[in-house]
Amino acid sequence: MKANQVFTPGKEPSITYIDDHLIERARMLHDALDAGAAVISLSGPSKSGKTVFVEKMLEKNA
Repeated sequence: MKANQVFTPGKEPSITYIDDHLIERARMLHDALDAGAAVISLSGPSKSGKTVFVEKMLEKNA
């Protein structure tokens, strides 16, 4: 498998994105977004799925 099959900027990873360990974090983000007027900080190592996580959550909140 080539790296560009896993890490493709601008596209959702179909191989590496696993969200079962993010259920509690998703609830916390959803609650914060619903509360409004809040600063939300998200951190983690490069290529850990931060952007994809937020994009998925924003799709669900739309």
